[in-house]
Amino acid sequence: MTRFEAITPIHIGTGEMVEPICYQVRNHMARRYSLADVVSGIPAERLCNPQLLNRLTRSNSKMDYYKIFKTDRIHGEPLYELKWNIDMDVHQEEIHNNSGGSQVIFEQIKSLGKPIVPGSSLKGAIECAFKYTLLKDNLNRVRRNLDSYLDNVRKSTAEHFYLNLIYGLSEQEIRSQKYSDFLHELYSILEVPDLIFDDLEVLYVDRFNIDPSKASVPLGAAECIPVGAVGDASELFSINLDKLRILKAKYQDAVSTQLIDSFCNKENLIRSIQIYMSDMSRSDSAKEYEDLYEDEGAVGDCAMQIQKVRTEIRKASENKDMVVIRIGKYTSYFYKTVSWLFKTEFASDFKYDFYKVFSPAPAGKKNSPKPDTMPRSVPLLTDDDSTWPAGYLKVYL
Repeated sequence: MTRFEAITPIHIGTGEMVEPICYQVRNHMARRYSLADVVSGIPAERLCNPQLLNRLTRSNSKMDYYKIFKTDRIHGEPLYELKWNIDMDVHQEEIHNNSGGSQVIFEQIKSLGKPIVPGSSLKGAIECAFKYTLLKDNLNRVRRNLDSYLDNVRKSTAEHFYLNLIYGLSEQEIRSQKYSDFLHELYSILEVPDLIFDDLEVLYVDRFNIDPSKASVPLGAAECIPVGAVGDASELFSINLDKLRILKAKYQDAVSTQLIDSFCNKENLIRSIQIYMSDMSRSDSAKEYEDLYEDEGAVGDCAMQIQKVRTEIRKASENKDMVVIRIGKYTSYFYKTVSWLFKTEFASDFKYDFYKVFSPAPAGKKNSPKPDTMPRSVPLLTDDDSTWPAGYLKVYL
């Protein structure tokens, strides 16, 4: 069996935002109800009160909406329960004063009422680690092909970048040899189960600027898998051997054979995750981030939490039976791409071609990032006592 543990809170959203009135909070626990059940518990005379209705039509703030529709008399059964260790009234006021917005709670994805880390999210993180490590293992080839890739990047397809960089294949060659079909079939061989947890809690979400003199921006709150939540699965991932046999028979050229041997190898995928996470932990070690994390007034004990994560990543890099992987929302830009490799190994190219290749937003836009300082801010999860970076999962293989 494979055991897994959240070493910082994890949020993977459904895309839905839940109104605070759908939670009934007592003694640091909350029951989540549907909005229909909440409304059904409000007396008809209150819903039809002309003064209240007139107030709603004249107001642009959900603060009034919450005050009117909040009720302790909710009909129906709760959808699920979760921990509640935050003061929503205080955070609501911060959001209202900061941007005039209103408090929302981002819903965590679940299965049968239990929070999960979807296999698709884990698979995407594993694929990213594989691509990063494949590029790092072939830095000499990447160095030879980088200029050509950068010159033709607007003609290339994002999914093909490492075929361009490692093998020097043009888009025309990739299309003619049907590598797009091959890559789709290659990644389908990796099968990753959903990871199911029992625990759930609500935390604040705040965006902190790496300049501690600038105020944080409250983004709302999120349902999260809490620190210390654990679960079991049969294994972190498996290779579908039937698909593997078909793929080997179908694609026998040198490039396909090399990628099949590399990707369809459990030991190599574990190694890729360990190398990727070890390198990526340094992306949080820039001086600006250290200054932010050490500012007690800004983020409390986040420096200690970051150090714990780095210690776990270092242990995993020395242990074939454990990995740490980062998943979900509220991670940093570098954890969603392979750009950190180019920033560290090809610094001048990263800076010169930043807006053409690496920037998440074009130049000239409001708050466009800069190559030397991106990202300028970081989302953190907090309660009234602690602050964490999001999304770190430890897996005992």
